[in-house]
Amino acid sequence: MPEKITREVIENWVRQTTGVFSYQDMFREIPINDPANRQNAYVYMSRICKDRITKTINGKHGTFRLIDRDAPILNWKGVSDFEGLDIHWPFKLEEYVKIYPRNLIVVGGDPNEGKTTFLHNVIDLNWRRYPIVLFDSENSEKELALKFANYPDHKLWPDDLVRERSQNFADVIEPDHINIIDYLEITDNFYSVAKLLREIRDALGRGIAIVAIQKAKGAELPIGRDFSRQIARLVLTIDPGILTIRKAKSFVKRNVNPNNMKFKFTLTDGAHFTGIERTYGD
Repeated sequence: MPEKITREVIENWVRQTTGVFSYQDMFREIPINDPANRQNAYVYMSRICKDRITKTINGKHGTFRLIDRDAPILNWKGVSDFEGLDIHWPFKLEEYVKIYPRNLIVVGGDPNEGKTTFLHNVIDLNWRRYPIVLFDSENSEKELALKFANYPDHKLWPDDLVRERSQNFADVIEPDHINIIDYLEITDNFYSVAKLLREIRDALGRGIAIVAIQKAKGAELPIGRDFSRQIARLVLTIDPGILTIRKAKSFVKRNVNPNNMKFKFTLTDGAHFTGIERTYGD
């Protein structure tokens, strides 16, 4: 007869888990092979859930996650500086919107209409001000070298600026950097974009994340629609020749609301926005 499993063994294993887990994970890793002990595990997990150590996920029987009770106190009374970060943007967006530490910015763009150019311009305008990392999911080293060559100071940009990455971005976020993700690919379950963006935001410290997401031609919002802007503090979309501020939470001037403000432009050499004209807003 195998030794009877105890609640202590089950609970200790649960407390060391990260993310979502199932009974199958538990049985494999502890391990638990005996039918009687598996039945005991069901009973203990029911009690562990009742004691709010873990909880079931989306009503799925046998799928759980550890309850995270970490909720750091924010010292809002100690704030004396109400200015946003001194970040410069293409289209001089810093004249209309404020960006603060831990902010998430979403840039949705039609394919080949300036989304990557926008991100590279952010690097060009800010690399002397802040540490920056670009997570690139589609360009080779040669392609990047050709694109960066359009910026006069590109050879002075940090050697470790670009990192190859296509998924699980929250795992590699630099908490205090400007993190640029080109791009977040969503192939199905469009509602999952909100979860992915939340994970990226939660990984930030004093830095920010700028996340590019593909947008279908003619669509108002990036893939994921409203899910893609729930947590973002600034949402921009780029259509052929037009950049639109779809969502801005913090205004530079209280009497100038930048939401739905548009900028006409011409994309020159695949690297520069020229002929910029603001077409909405005061």
